[in-house]
Amino acid sequence: EPTVPGVMVQAFDANTNEKLAETVSELDGTYELDYLEKRDVYVKFDIPAGFTATVPGATSDDKDSDVNHSYGLNTTRKISLSPGMTVPNINVGIAFGVLPVKWVDVDVISKNNQHIISWSTASEVNVSHYEIERMLEGEKEFKTLNVKYLAKGDNNLVNYYNGTDIDIEKSGVYYYRIIQYDFDGKFTYSKTVFVSKQGENSIKMYPSPARNQTNLDITLMLNADVKIEMFDASARLIKTITNQEMEKGNHLLNIGLDDVQSGVYNLVIKVNEEVINKKLIKID
Repeated sequence: EPTVPGVMVQAFDANTNEKLAETVSELDGTYELDYLEKRDVYVKFDIPAGFTATVPGATSDDKDSDVNHSYGLNTTRKISLSPGMTVPNINVGIAFGVLPVKWVDVDVISKNNQHIISWSTASEVNVSHYEIERMLEGEKEFKTLNVKYLAKGDNNLVNYYNGTDIDIEKSGVYYYRIIQYDFDGKFTYSKTVFVSKQGENSIKMYPSPARNQTNLDITLMLNADVKIEMFDASARLIKTITNQEMEKGNHLLNIGLDDVQSGVYNLVIKVNEEVINKKLIKID
């Protein structure tokens, strides 16, 4: 970056936050803070409006930026001084309109009765933390899950994060997005992702034992491929009752038993990849 004159630079005690010295950068962008004694300090830069600190540690120590916001916005790490010591390369790179974060990916999956939301970034500049926001199908606005995920620091690496949502009792489509906060309170959003939570399919059979007919009362939360087969006690296929796509909602199937001998049977009901077994007793 080109040199920037007139930038306020301050030194603070890292233990008490007492201001120890201040100056402004010269025409060539250099500055000097003298007589800080033996103590731990940090440096703060008053960066002009519309500009932001660039990524720290990106190159050699004489060229890189040292602002990593360790002690607040636009501050450096702790610097331990001793008498007569000179620290020549405490620098800040300043650029106009730098994006605070570059989103790589955002995803959500359903696993172990919870939603796992993950995201990754390719760079982070002046990023304080992230939060997950959620909106359930039918709701009008996103709400935060009230968990802060601290940024992993200004860098050019790919950073990975994940969080969970366990409050997913309701069925429907869950929408998620990540909100990124800067140290100065500004924020941006990631793209929105979603996952669909199905309620439990319900399948009831009655009567059993049965003589001439039994019934299957099927309630589907979503459209599904349904296959129903009848097997005897030795696992021999007796007949296929149905094999079709069914729409979500309630379905009543009447199963005639006039062509079936008395005995114990197993109805195997496959709803997409879910398999449900029902025991059927046919009597004369």
